[in-house]
Amino acid sequence: MCSAPGPRRLLGDGLCAPPPAAGEQVERASLLLPRLQGNTEEQAWVPAFLQRARARPCEQTPRRRVVEMALAGLGLRRAAVSSLWLRLATGSPPRRRAAHFSFQPDPEPTQYGQTQKMNLFQSITSALDNALSRDPTAVIFGEDVSFGGVFRCTVGLRDKFGKDRVFNTPLCEQGIVGFGIGIAVTGATAIAEIQFADYIYPAFDQIVNEAAKYRYRSGDLFNCGSLTIRAPWGCVGHGALYHSQSPEAFFAHCPGLKIVVPRGPIEAKGLLLSCIEDKNPCIFFEPKIMYRAAVEQVPVEPYSIPLSQAEVLQDGSDVTLVAWGTQVHIIKEKLCASQWQRLDDCSSPMKPLLLEVLHLKLAPQYRRNVS
Repeated sequence: MCSAPGPRRLLGDGLCAPPPAAGEQVERASLLLPRLQGNTEEQAWVPAFLQRARARPCEQTPRRRVVEMALAGLGLRRAAVSSLWLRLATGSPPRRRAAHFSFQPDPEPTQYGQTQKMNLFQSITSALDNALSRDPTAVIFGEDVSFGGVFRCTVGLRDKFGKDRVFNTPLCEQGIVGFGIGIAVTGATAIAEIQFADYIYPAFDQIVNEAAKYRYRSGDLFNCGSLTIRAPWGCVGHGALYHSQSPEAFFAHCPGLKIVVPRGPIEAKGLLLSCIEDKNPCIFFEPKIMYRAAVEQVPVEPYSIPLSQAEVLQDGSDVTLVAWGTQVHIIKEKLCASQWQRLDDCSSPMKPLLLEVLHLKLAPQYRRNVS
């Protein structure tokens, strides 16, 4: 018979052992211990707890068991930190990052007037500020945008333009896009924000079946062409499953939509203003790894960069390399680091390849749109 006191005795002998969740934590801790390196007091203390938890589970009160489990977790965390410092001190090789590239800024533009040093999120803020100033019907909405958003792209806009033009929405991507479609159909300019591109899928039906087809289904009597959807896009290196995705291909094959991914702050501001002014619904994906890492001299005044056109960054006649967003910098980086050569025949020496590099500003979308 179990000697556990109080209500536990009424539950029967079978429930005197640790509950499944506690047992799983004990086993998980046992598996984690061999992975920790070094000799610390925490590691010496944790196995003693594991022995007590396995040997005499029924002799512990529920409160005592919870306390000891919490202390064991604290000990494991402290041991893990000690192990990290040990790896750094012994010169262990660094872990491979999921994303790495060197941002290569564009030359300072001279055709748009005065410029100012901005990173990517500041250039987005500048574009939104220009759009709200020029268009009294323009509104910005999404999750947490009223206080600036998680990446600070809308910071200060609510104070400047009021809570009726920059406002929060419920956490419902389908509702955010559906609301934007309704605003755009009335003739106003809707700028919707999806907090992360990874969470745009609940709004897929609204985007593909409603926004993209609205003009077609009404025989061009109505449209929602003044809808722009912004979303942070791509990986950073520590965003894991739901903060690292690049979903542009799902939408690039849908007629009626324009998909834009900039490569830097100068392009971001000009392309975003072009999306807002375009007469087709646009999805503007913002490479979040460049929000603060990419810095350029960006024009202060509003300007636009044409959509549906690729930009030739380097002329060539042998090979064409096509990319958009952060991949443009990866291609340029590889071109600088490698010697690309060709072999005309077996007897001739190696000759350099003439490479053409294209920035496809509009992720593959060659269908005819109303302009």
